[in-house]
Amino acid sequence: MERILSSIGKLSVVAGGLSLIPYTFIYDVDGGERCVMFNRFGGVSENTFGEGSHFYVPWFQTPYIYDIKMKPKVINTTTGTRDLQIVTISLRLLFRPHTQHLPYLHSTLGPDYDERVLPSIGNEVLKAVVAKYNAESLLTQRDKISKEIRESITARAKHFNILLDDVAITHLSYGKEFAKAIEDKQVAQQESERVKFIVAKTEQEKIAAVIKAQGEAEAAKLISSAVKEYGKSLIEIRKLEAAKEIAENLSKSKNKSTNKKVTQSEILQKLIEEKKKQLQEEKKKKENLNVHEMELEDNINHIHRNEQNNYDEYIYDEILVITNDSRIFTGKLKGFDQTTNIILGNCHERIYKESMEKISLGVYIIRGDTVTLIGEIDEDVDKNILHQKIKPQMLKPVN
Repeated sequence: MERILSSIGKLSVVAGGLSLIPYTFIYDVDGGERCVMFNRFGGVSENTFGEGSHFYVPWFQTPYIYDIKMKPKVINTTTGTRDLQIVTISLRLLFRPHTQHLPYLHSTLGPDYDERVLPSIGNEVLKAVVAKYNAESLLTQRDKISKEIRESITARAKHFNILLDDVAITHLSYGKEFAKAIEDKQVAQQESERVKFIVAKTEQEKIAAVIKAQGEAEAAKLISSAVKEYGKSLIEIRKLEAAKEIAENLSKSKNKSTNKKVTQSEILQKLIEEKKKQLQEEKKKKENLNVHEMELEDNINHIHRNEQNNYDEYIYDEILVITNDSRIFTGKLKGFDQTTNIILGNCHERIYKESMEKISLGVYIIRGDTVTLIGEIDEDVDKNILHQKIKPQMLKPVN
């Protein structure tokens, strides 16, 4: 029995040894790899072996597996530019070995061919190319410089049977002094642009001020001419227009103080509207006034004599006279003389009779916040004027 067990054990050892023989004589090549075979008597074989399982003789042959897929490699270097500025550049390479020349690559460089070749030629090409350009050109002509580096390093690597699929500059930095100089330059340029803008703005403001002054001078000249020709009527019209605007604001305001102020504003608005309407019909009224000139003058004198006492209550009140030729007179009513002229006490001047074209559109008494109409002229200026309690005047503006 012991002999049988001993025999079985020996057979098991032999069978186990025989089962390991295939794994000893077989090697595998994965996808993206190539094998270079070294023979102890013949050296490196000129043929390469692709993916799959292959037989070899241990000790007599040695397989070397190479990865032929693209692999990245980053080369960092510090070098000087044409204007002696120090820059730090990072260059990224995508490389792979030339498959057809793997045996020669293995014989000359070995499996670590990338570490032997790429750093040296990369640094050399970078230093040579960067030295041709100024530091500023590295930024403004980056595409051109990158292309030149790629062409140079690709040609150099090809001599070593290394193929470069892509070369790119991934990082570029300057020394602290140069970076600060660039920043100072940018700040100076921005300051220069700001100063130019301020100068241009000042020039434009100067031109605008001149134009404004010319406009104001022209406006003052026109106003002075109008006042000289028509008296203070233009100024009074501007006052009434301002009063109209104030009245509109008061009417829209939620906080209304007194009804009297609003009433006065409404009266002033009505006066302005009537005045504008009267100006549009000026020619027509002038013709009608010429027809009734003599008759109306007699009527006025008669009214003054008969109804002088009706107006005594208004003596020393504020009076507002609006004429049909756009003139406005204000002052305190001092009294009437025998020639039907109104005497304004605060002006110390008489408003003299000139012609029938100067008939007033109305005479108003101002008391506090109220305005009272004491006389008006009928639009047709006919004999109806005799039947109204009015005081039409022939006026001349006060200088």
